[in-house]
Amino acid sequence: MRYKKEKKLFWVWEYQEEEQWLNEKSAQGFQLVEYRFPGRYFFKEGKPGEYLYRYELLDGSPNAAHNQDYLHFLEEMGIEEVCRYLNYVYVRRRAELGPFALFNDLPSRIAYLQRIAKLLRILCVLEIIALLCNMPAVFMGFAFNMFVVGFSLALFLLLLVGLGKIRSKIRDMEEEQVLRE
Repeated sequence: MRYKKEKKLFWVWEYQEEEQWLNEKSAQGFQLVEYRFPGRYFFKEGKPGEYLYRYELLDGSPNAAHNQDYLHFLEEMGIEEVCRYLNYVYVRRRAELGPFALFNDLPSRIAYLQRIAKLLRILCVLEIIALLCNMPAVFMGFAFNMFVVGFSLALFLLLLVGLGKIRSKIRDMEEEQVLRE
């Protein structure tokens, strides 16, 4: 059995692209066995298209009782946990059982996107704190701190773009929900 390691970066707001990529790898015969930060995926060679993959940002610690209950429920539905990273869980189900979704209705999809937005807001606040902590050193001319501030500012702006994309998706789904009611 052959193993393969690939590096690929996805931002948290690119969760659909990441799932699509994992499912393309499965179609090629490479099944996910592990994920390590930053963007290191480990695959085992297997039957092409054997599994369908999804991944989710859990609400709080994966060890919290409600998340353990949720993961147990998924297991009862034939969905197995592949690996975890922080609050993320990668799951899969045999393709022969048909397609599956973790969020089947608008309210659950909106709630999921709101969890992602909350994470992005927290990361934005942390980046602002990093910027403020390093600003005095920048005015003293320390080159390394200038680099840190520039990096923090770029990351902050990127997180804002991602937050805007998630907020836009949430707005669209909320409008769709109103139309359906």
